[in-house]
Amino acid sequence: MVFRSVIFSVIAGAVLVSAPTARAQVGPADGAPGSFAHAFTALLYSESLDAARGLAEARLAGTPGDQTAALALGMAQFAGAVQGLARDLRRYGLTTPRFGLLPFFRLPVAPNPQPETLTYQKTRQIMIDFVARMAVADETLAGVTDPEVQLPLRPALVRLDTDGDGIASDEERFLSVFAVYHPRGTDAEGRIDFDGSDAAWFQGYTHLLSALAEFWLAHDWHEGFEASFHALFPDSGLPNSRLNDLPKARRAAIEAAGAQGYDAGSWTGDLTSDAAIADALAFLHLIHWPVAEPARMIAARAHLKAMIETSRETWRRILAETDDRQEWIPAPSQAMALGTGRPAPVTEATVAGWMQFLDVFEAALDGELLLPHWRLEGGVNLKRVFEEPTTFDLVLWLQGSAALPYIEDGPVADAATWESIATTMSGDFMTYFVWFN
Repeated sequence: MVFRSVIFSVIAGAVLVSAPTARAQVGPADGAPGSFAHAFTALLYSESLDAARGLAEARLAGTPGDQTAALALGMAQFAGAVQGLARDLRRYGLTTPRFGLLPFFRLPVAPNPQPETLTYQKTRQIMIDFVARMAVADETLAGVTDPEVQLPLRPALVRLDTDGDGIASDEERFLSVFAVYHPRGTDAEGRIDFDGSDAAWFQGYTHLLSALAEFWLAHDWHEGFEASFHALFPDSGLPNSRLNDLPKARRAAIEAAGAQGYDAGSWTGDLTSDAAIADALAFLHLIHWPVAEPARMIAARAHLKAMIETSRETWRRILAETDDRQEWIPAPSQAMALGTGRPAPVTEATVAGWMQFLDVFEAALDGELLLPHWRLEGGVNLKRVFEEPTTFDLVLWLQGSAALPYIEDGPVADAATWESIATTMSGDFMTYFVWFN
């Protein structure tokens, strides 16, 4: 959401039968004892993501074509991209944001008492690096072609080292990060038997997150950065960091007075919360972003189309399964491995609705189906929005004047289309979108 490759020598494959096997006896692990999966999960649970990724790299280098190792490495690279993003954000002192407008700046990271100075260009580089890491994971996952491959894994036990101190603590578990974005409830110790369909699912997410990042990188949003990012990085030397002084003083006064039940993150009228709202409004006010790198808009569209293809492949593999293991995304005939709340169990109607959405979305990206605007006749040609980008102004898009250059006559995805899709998904489309990707 930003995207790296390391080649290990064949000699490193010896690690599989020595140190990792010994480490596997220290803590919990999944997979048959003595197997690669057992050694890999032991490292994920008891040591670190970096150690497990190194094992998978060594295994794949020594045994090219090993599908389990490829799946393990691709998943580790995906998680590693998230870990790398968290480390980059902590380097500059990210604080838990009060407003959830910015998807790449919501990761929970440990406090950094000595953050480095942040600039707009450094922020862009964080996103560029994230995209590069995701591209590496996508390439690895594309090599998982065997739908029968299995990798049992308990996501709640996976440890990330988000602060880069070499110690993966309980607070740095993968699900503590994933829960910020994903609405599904999960069991703390639940196991998922990841398989070939999940490889395609992870690929889809590499493309979705990359598309979002490329959209940001395609534009110049430095004014919004300079006006509001002091709220996210209060001690990183940003131009408007003095705006944090009054809320800090107010918080100190409240704490000194021994206020009971004070919540520094509440939105109930104290100056700290008022400042968070004001900074969020400032960012929204300055969403008037000139195009900086138009080629990145082309890349964003390509990622969205790739996401559609990987989602179709995910469901092709899911629907072809004949087993009923611990499934991350089940077929209508299978049980859900984790979580008992939303979304509702997958039905044939749910799958049909999702496939309909993919068809509509692809037709829109190709300009074959126009998107409606609430006050204009005809519809927006989304393909031209990506291929002929102009300054992105949120208010003017809502008002309509920014949409005018892209309005055409032709078939439009009307309200009935979206109602049909939403109905098949229990009226909770966004939850399914995040889950199904």
